[in-house]
Amino acid sequence: MVFTITTPDDKLANKLEPEVPWHSRGIEAFKALSRAGIDVEIALIPILPFTEDSTEDILPILTRGKEAGAKFIYPSMRMTLRDRQREYYYLKLDEFFPGMSNQYKRTYGNSYFCSSTNDNI
Repeated sequence: MVFTITTPDDKLANKLEPEVPWHSRGIEAFKALSRAGIDVEIALIPILPFTEDSTEDILPILTRGKEAGAKFIYPSMRMTLRDRQREYYYLKLDEFFPGMSNQYKRTYGNSYFCSSTNDNI
C-alpha cells in the first residue's frame, strides 16, 4: 500500500490538499498497517519547490516513514506545470503564499519541469 505524504506540517497540508486527511493521521494509519504485516510505502511526490522542499520538510517524513516501517520511499524533487495549469497554480500560490509566483517565474519561466533547487537532500 502506498501513501502520498509531501509535508510533515498539517497546516500546510490542509492548505495544499484541503480534501485529504491530515498527514499526521496518515502516518498513524501507516504504522497500524505496517504492524499488521502489510507492506507500506511512501510516495514523496510532488514536492513543491520553495514550499515543501527544504531539509526541515523532507527529513521528518523520511524519519517518520522509517520509524513507521516503510519498505520503500519514492521521492521526486520536482513537479510539472502544463501551460493550462500554470496560470491557476500561480493564482493559488499568490493566494496562500503572496509573491511566490514571481519566484517561480524567475526560476522556471515556462518550463514544464520545476525541479527543486534543494534536490541534493
